[in-house]
Amino acid sequence: MDHSVEAGGAELALARVLENEERGWIADLAIPCADSDGAFAGIDSVGSARIIRVGAPQAPASSSGPVMRAIRVFAAALRQARALRATVAVDEYDVIHANSSRSALYTALALIGTKVPLVVHLRDQVTAEALGAVGLLAFRAVVMRRAHFLIANSQATASTVVGWAGRDRRVTVIPSPIGIRVADEVRESSNELLTIGMVARLSKWKGQELLLEAFRRSGLDKRAKLVFYGDAAFGEDQYARRLFALVGELRLENVEFAGFVSDIEAAIDSLDICVQYSERPEPLGQNILQYLARGKPVIAAAEGGPVEWIVNDVTGLLIEPRNINALAEALTRMSHDAQLRQRLSEAAITVSSSLPTAASVSSEMAQVFRSAIRVERN
Repeated sequence: MDHSVEAGGAELALARVLENEERGWIADLAIPCADSDGAFAGIDSVGSARIIRVGAPQAPASSSGPVMRAIRVFAAALRQARALRATVAVDEYDVIHANSSRSALYTALALIGTKVPLVVHLRDQVTAEALGAVGLLAFRAVVMRRAHFLIANSQATASTVVGWAGRDRRVTVIPSPIGIRVADEVRESSNELLTIGMVARLSKWKGQELLLEAFRRSGLDKRAKLVFYGDAAFGEDQYARRLFALVGELRLENVEFAGFVSDIEAAIDSLDICVQYSERPEPLGQNILQYLARGKPVIAAAEGGPVEWIVNDVTGLLIEPRNINALAEALTRMSHDAQLRQRLSEAAITVSSSLPTAASVSSEMAQVFRSAIRVERN
């Protein structure tokens, strides 16, 4: 189950798993009716999974939105739950997997009165900051009571439920698959200007605004280029427009918004310095894994999932979160120190063999599914 077909991290991660023909389990994918299959385009045509369209498109939700908006989202979840029960014979499945917090809510509601095992994938931290106060309450009251197993994309994400998940809850950490090849050697970009970049959808909490301001404070605008790969999604077009306007307000000349790219590998290879600097703890940071896979020097906020993969000053630079001056200083340091960039890149290459692939993730998910089935049958 997924509540969206937008090209978000959760959807792309699931698509990578479903495209893996050797995953060891057969899947149907239930998504809301939409104009296109979006991130899941082609999944059913290659026989990887049968797509089932259910109910109506789900409106974007904001963790910081007003209570009434959250209530409307909950009401939409109730309608989607009814549509799910009317469309899908849920009792015919061995296990049902909800790929996001939103889909977990309406799936848990739809499964009331059934014994079908439910596995919930935590792609974001289960906090009021991430889900909103009403969303957190609904998740705890509905989803946690129904879920048999939880898959978390990082230890940081898992830690947000372990304390109150209940003694019978089982939480397994399975990072998302990187979806790109691992580089076999350090490769410098061929750009005339040193290129700093972030690969992430344009979203307020992803930190593009902080990076723009840090780039200005660093004074690198004349000797470096800043590139953002990614588009706005989930109703955040206004934020994208704010970013475009901010470039002019800050009088920056070498900034590019490259939009969504399907070839993430080539995008990352075009960068000399890669940045992750979310405004709240990043649950995993798939971009972090992809930066490391391509052997790139990384600057990241020292919190959340990224600290599980980066050793400070060994495989990247970890800096204080939400500190624009700290980010500006890190940009300056790394831009002026080619030896540092080389050293971090070489170290990243050495750890890339441990990064999760679609095959490894599919296998670990299969183990969780089997465990959920055994628990229900016992």
